[in-house]
Amino acid sequence: MTIELLDLPGLTHREALEPGFAAALAGVASRLGLDPNYIGAVMSLESQFDPHAVNHSGGATGLIQFMPATAVALGTTTTALAGMSAIEQLPFVEQFYAHAGKAIRPAVPGDYYMATFLPAYVGKEPSFVLARPGDPVYDQNKALDTNHDGTLTVSDVTQRIENAVAAARTRPLLTFEDAKKKSAAAPPPSSPSPAPASPSGSSSPLSGLGGAANLRNLVVFAASCHLENVQLMVQNGDPSAVAEFVATLWDDVLEHASPRTASGTRILKYPPDWCGAFALHCLHEAELAKSVKWAFGPPHYGFLYRLHTTTTPEPGDIAYLDKPWQHHAIVTDVEGDTVHTIDGNQGPKAPIKTHAAPLHHWTAFYSILPFITEVMA
Repeated sequence: MTIELLDLPGLTHREALEPGFAAALAGVASRLGLDPNYIGAVMSLESQFDPHAVNHSGGATGLIQFMPATAVALGTTTTALAGMSAIEQLPFVEQFYAHAGKAIRPAVPGDYYMATFLPAYVGKEPSFVLARPGDPVYDQNKALDTNHDGTLTVSDVTQRIENAVAAARTRPLLTFEDAKKKSAAAPPPSSPSPAPASPSGSSSPLSGLGGAANLRNLVVFAASCHLENVQLMVQNGDPSAVAEFVATLWDDVLEHASPRTASGTRILKYPPDWCGAFALHCLHEAELAKSVKWAFGPPHYGFLYRLHTTTTPEPGDIAYLDKPWQHHAIVTDVEGDTVHTIDGNQGPKAPIKTHAAPLHHWTAFYSILPFITEVMA
């Protein structure tokens, strides 16, 4: 079979070094329901298709410039990624887009780039202001403010990939054969790799992702993405975006979504405490406990009654505090007696925070293993 792709800078060189890369990229895009040209355009802009590319100022590494925290959430490290070939990195690219790319409109190149830049703002209007001078997002990316108007908008960010795609369309398509796809696209022996979803769409896009460890890491990845995105909403002075985010949590975890007015505006009537909704939503985003909804009142509260307590929490498990208030958090790491968590409902200045506390601080830890077992069965 012949694969046709846009002539993106760096692609022919990568294919020459790793025959089968183009076909493997096309396979990733097909399983995700996305366009391989636009995923490739992100790679071309970020790394020129060089899996060993490293941004030494921030540590971003690889084809799509994985940040260190993102790499850990995907079950690897930037050091490990830097040692992989491009084909070996593709399973991690697939994992990333399976989560961060859920809102991508497949025919819109800018959405693909925004998913790697600020996933929370995929689909926003081109004029939407992401940051201004003094905000870290602006100060670190002020070169994108090409009209020097003192704002970083969605259009400023997405124009880069749109220009790259437009330029590639002026050149003839490249053709590649996938004869070497099976041998070339083998997963890295030392790193967890996702199995592709069923082409028929009968299985979840994340349900085969390499075992319990990867599923746990996806829960942490979901929490980490929300942590970063909500922090940016606060920095941008956008409380309505935070309120909409919280509403989205409750819509996901309650039996019935919030009502809307005749014009389609959501009527925001939700419990003020949403840490538990955040925890369950992160599980849902990792394709765990999808049928489980939040319950209020006896005999069961929340969703923890479906789980068993554990004295050895692992990433993705739920840390629970009963007094002085009921609180839920996602465990991200355990170092000796110290448990690291990401906690929702932490106040207007930082609605989601990272915490570190000793084991005895928490009333109990609940293992998500039963939910993982359901998915892997």
